[in-house]
Amino acid sequence: VQQHAQALGISDHILFLGQRTDVSHLYQAFDAFCLPSRYEGLGMVAIEAQVAGCPCVLSDQVPHEADVSGQSAFIPIQEPDSWASEILRIQGTDKREQINSNKKLDFYDIEEQSKKICAQYEYLSRGKVKQAS
Repeated sequence: VQQHAQALGISDHILFLGQRTDVSHLYQAFDAFCLPSRYEGLGMVAIEAQVAGCPCVLSDQVPHEADVSGQSAFIPIQEPDSWASEILRIQGTDKREQINSNKKLDFYDIEEQSKKICAQYEYLSRGKVKQAS
């Protein structure tokens, strides 16, 4: 990809960040998250982006189950003008605030889920069996 970017003369405009452990911090700098995928099993990266509050523009090949915020746009990758229009439409909107206020996303919050798991283990350690909620 880096060689292709160089051949196109655009490598000065692209950051190749490599493998990261601070992706959630990077999402905070995004105006939008775009996933122009041709094939996608679920699109966990799109779910991560939404949990971080990013408006998402996804290809129509990403399963709609990946739209956990109910705010993502699905566009065919063969329509670059539609992608550009959607990205420009997102600019200047309060999409990030709308996504951040979506309580459905709490289900994907690692801190909330780890608290539930810890509570379940504490309950089980007292010798009682309870169904996880």
